[in-house]
Amino acid sequence: MGASPESQTLTRFREQWTRGGQPDWRLYAHEVSQRSLAEVCEVVAVDLVQRWERAASSADGAPERPEAGAPGAFPARPLLEHYLRAWPALAGAAAESLCRCLCVEYAVRLRCGDRPTPEEYRERFPELWPVLKGLLEVAEEEDGGTRSGEIPTILFHRGVARATKDAAASFLPVSGTASGSPDRDRSSLKGHSAGRPDAESVTPDQPTVTIRPSPDDTVNGPPVERSEAKLFGEYQLLEEISRGGMGVVYRARQVQADRVVALKMIRSGNLADTEEIERFRVEARAAARLDHPGIVPVFDVGEIAGQHYFTMGYVDGPTLKAFVREGPLPPRRAAEITRKIADAVAYAHAQGVIHRDLKPSNVLMDADGNPRITDFGLAKQVESDSNLTASGAVMGTPAYMPPEQAAGQVERIGPHSDVYAIGAILYELITGRPPFSAPSTLELLSAVMQAEPVAPRSINPSIDRDLETICLKCLQKDPARRYASARELVDELDRYLTGRPILARPIGTFERAWRWCRRHVVVSVLACGLVLSLVAGLAFSTYFAAAMRQRAAEAQRHYRNEQQARRAAQREQLRALLSGIEMQTRLRPQNGWSWKALEDLRRAAALDAPQRWPQMRSYALRALSALDVRPLPKIRVVLGEEVANLASTPDGLGLVIARGQEDWQCVTEVVRLASRETVERYVYDSRMANVARLLHGTSRYREMNRYTAVSHNGRWAAAVTRFGRLVIWRRNEAAPVQVFESNVPEQEGGQVRFVGDGNKLVASFWTPKLEDAARLCFFAFDEQRQQWSRAGHCAASTARFTPLPGSDAILAGDDEAIVRVSWRGNDKQRIVDRELDVAAIHPTGRAWAAAVAFMELLLFDAVADEPMLGLPDQQFLGDLGRAQTLEFVGDSFAVVASVDRAAEVRIYDFSRRGVVASVPADGRRGPPVAVSPDGSWFAVGGNRDVRPYRVRRPLMAALPPTDGYVAAGFLDDGRLYAIRTTDSETIRLSTFGESLTHGSGTLWPDRVNDRPIQLEPSGNVTGLFCLTGDGQRILAPCGDRQLVCWSASDGKRLFAFDNGLQTLLTGRTRIHRAHPVGDKLIVATNSSQIVSVDPQSGALLRILLSIDVIPLTVHALPDRERLFVGTDDGHVIVADWDGNVLSRWEHADGRIAATVASDDGRCLLVAATAGLMTLYVSDAGSWRPVL
Repeated sequence: MGASPESQTLTRFREQWTRGGQPDWRLYAHEVSQRSLAEVCEVVAVDLVQRWERAASSADGAPERPEAGAPGAFPARPLLEHYLRAWPALAGAAAESLCRCLCVEYAVRLRCGDRPTPEEYRERFPELWPVLKGLLEVAEEEDGGTRSGEIPTILFHRGVARATKDAAASFLPVSGTASGSPDRDRSSLKGHSAGRPDAESVTPDQPTVTIRPSPDDTVNGPPVERSEAKLFGEYQLLEEISRGGMGVVYRARQVQADRVVALKMIRSGNLADTEEIERFRVEARAAARLDHPGIVPVFDVGEIAGQHYFTMGYVDGPTLKAFVREGPLPPRRAAEITRKIADAVAYAHAQGVIHRDLKPSNVLMDADGNPRITDFGLAKQVESDSNLTASGAVMGTPAYMPPEQAAGQVERIGPHSDVYAIGAILYELITGRPPFSAPSTLELLSAVMQAEPVAPRSINPSIDRDLETICLKCLQKDPARRYASARELVDELDRYLTGRPILARPIGTFERAWRWCRRHVVVSVLACGLVLSLVAGLAFSTYFAAAMRQRAAEAQRHYRNEQQARRAAQREQLRALLSGIEMQTRLRPQNGWSWKALEDLRRAAALDAPQRWPQMRSYALRALSALDVRPLPKIRVVLGEEVANLASTPDGLGLVIARGQEDWQCVTEVVRLASRETVERYVYDSRMANVARLLHGTSRYREMNRYTAVSHNGRWAAAVTRFGRLVIWRRNEAAPVQVFESNVPEQEGGQVRFVGDGNKLVASFWTPKLEDAARLCFFAFDEQRQQWSRAGHCAASTARFTPLPGSDAILAGDDEAIVRVSWRGNDKQRIVDRELDVAAIHPTGRAWAAAVAFMELLLFDAVADEPMLGLPDQQFLGDLGRAQTLEFVGDSFAVVASVDRAAEVRIYDFSRRGVVASVPADGRRGPPVAVSPDGSWFAVGGNRDVRPYRVRRPLMAALPPTDGYVAAGFLDDGRLYAIRTTDSETIRLSTFGESLTHGSGTLWPDRVNDRPIQLEPSGNVTGLFCLTGDGQRILAPCGDRQLVCWSASDGKRLFAFDNGLQTLLTGRTRIHRAHPVGDKLIVATNSSQIVSVDPQSGALLRILLSIDVIPLTVHALPDRERLFVGTDDGHVIVADWDGNVLSRWEHADGRIAATVASDDGRCLLVAATAGLMTLYVSDAGSWRPVL
């Protein structure tokens, strides 16, 4: 069985919190409010726990104790009173549900470091203290379920039992107990939701809709058992008939009068508040003043032991809703029933009573088949309305209420509203369904106010057109277009039932004229002929008069239309291109999306739309800031087995493919990617070396090249075969020059790589018989003897190794550690205690990556041999197995990897901390991979073919993913720059991007301009670097009072801004931030001042702002003369250049690291040192966070 709607709603609510969102609890509360207030309390409990825990996890210190009446926005640590004010109807929930919420609040406050006391709750909720006391004691003893916003039922009943150990309360003056106390008052709970001048005023986002809850809701009034009658005053309660939103109805016997009546009492019993009692009395008074055969009469109204009640006539029959459950009624029968209902409603209107909740379930059918109206719980008395329905409140049943009632327009509700409800009842009687239906209450209310009902005849063709017209006139949105009164509707239905013409569809003018023509045929024909003659003469005369004018204007109009059509076509083409680019750059639907986006950008730039160039530049930066791959045509391998291994040639133009053939020949081919031609071929015939295997059939496999490599000096090619042989060829010679055996029984080939100057190589062999047994063999070429020879060997735990650039050493795995092995294997230096799968060296030698056991990918600093970054197992491999290959994509910090249990290859980017692309491997698990030295392509080996892929690397791919960045921003020409430190006196300046200009042919550069700058020593840098808008000068605060300027070209010190600032920056004054703005330099100092400085001479121009705290960051807008300052105490200040503070507020995320404003001055991005960023938007002078 599926989950109930209530549990699905709560599950969705919890999942949104779990995913890091902050959903609006009032939307979910409104969704479950149609079920019960107990469900609303569960939503409140979940929201309260999540807010407290999130606030506790992000706070720096101990949480402050919240105040229930504190003004302002909805607090991060709310109390139950905040929810009662935001949702007033919550005060009507059962005492059990409210106590559960308070127990959840008490427990989560204890867990989050707050110190609530039971005395505090006794003062806040004295009326709930008898039960609440035991609950709080249980919550302190064991925190059961409060993390999810629930209190287990067993703990709740344990608390109730503790509080009511020696006492019991009875609900009625008969046998049995109840859950509520008879003298309990809810006035204090109502006080929490009432509007007070000092209280926070919060209302739900959607209007309140009073919908009858399901019968299983928890209430204070006890249900009466059918098996045993109970006494209530002079009435004997026989059975419970129904249970609604406000009351409970029993079938009872009045003992003295000896008659069966329907007795209704307030559902909440003695816990009913003043409003509930008053509404109950209004219903009783409204029904008691009506005496009509179509209305259920009221016999008695009274109060027994604090329980209000009234009795009505008992109607032994089904409701009208049940009457039509089997299908629609015959049209005439439906009209008769509707006529009787309308007659009773007309009588009620004459007595000044408007029902406001007419629906089939409030109409009972007696034994004679006559309708009887009941349930005047929402009735309104015209002459003395008690204003129980506030303006804006939506009360009633949405499917049958008129639009003005659905919109909460209480002042517009009148007799015409009941006419609409009668029409809705008639609609259901003749069609079998209400006029409107929707999956949720909000959608249903929207349909009532905006949609038109489906014509009844389209649902039930047997309906008379006149009856359909009557029904649809009642359902008009505008009350003025309905029947003016219920009496007028009665008269109309009488006309329909007696066969007379109805007034709702009077004969139109056209139909009247047609009938007159049918009676006077001759006169009509003559008149039509005369009219046609006059029209024809007028048409011919005007035609010839306008012909010349039309021809003269036609040419000009054609020209204008052609020009407009051309411009419209260009605009439509531009819109279509930009829409496609937007989808490509945001969704990134498949590999190769960036090429498609950039090609569309070239076409869009050619359409001469300069107003869209900033948008196009933004799209270009999106496409260029992400790594993307595009498949190239496959390379077929003819007459071979599966591709054993792949490698790139040193120049990156060719692909080395190792495979085997059916005649025991081991083949290595070099294929040019551009032409798909085999330019080199190396063959090793292994039949003589495997005579024993051939004769005795001891091997299921043929020998083939297992791993291959080409030396970077262009002299040699080598391969390790399946059966543990090393074969060496001279480049461009097919026959091998030397073959080495592994000299160890049952050894198999593992890997081969050239090291050093290319005349040395390392080969690895491993045996499947011994676990983790591998041998690293070192070979060197003797120039004098012109032959290769063994240089040494050593043991290792894995056959995978990686040469270190610029040396003869390698990285390998040994004894569950990553080690650096020297040439000949004489020395092993332990680097890190991790079991190595495979490693890769960055082309620059600055870093190396390693895939280690337990499915982790680590990035190491090659200088310090310390981990820089890591990808956890769920991002890297998951449950796909262990890594087989690992290669860097050029000089970027992304790697291509394959795993032994996945038929795909993934690209992992350390800068983005995860997978950025993946490609299939033609169904092959753990496929071989080769990457070009410059990272422009990589290839994946399949079963009998090779698929190369073109790679587009991000603009900032060559920048290492470290925390060393000290500045970033835009230059005057639109290029972006980034500055990062490498040591105390060296920085690296990276610039990329160009302004998008029409007709330039190149919209963006292909690579980043990244270069080191050796700065002339000027003391310790005490603040952040910045680059002037022209890109010529680098600025940074140094020492105590200096702002030093260096040349961005050679790093020479130009001058220090200490002469003009000397009088201002005294003592221990320190410069925190310098922001270049046009021909000025805005400087923030710890002397609590923001000053303007001439960037050429360093002279002080002006003091812009003086404040009482130390400014840490500053951003200036020269066009609007605005300053955006972040202070050391966590405040944001917006001021003008005359020193006037326009806005000031406290940033909730702690110490501020940066403030950046948009060009129009309406948006402000504030970054905190904790890594959190908040976007503020200016609205009528005030700033509010939106993201």
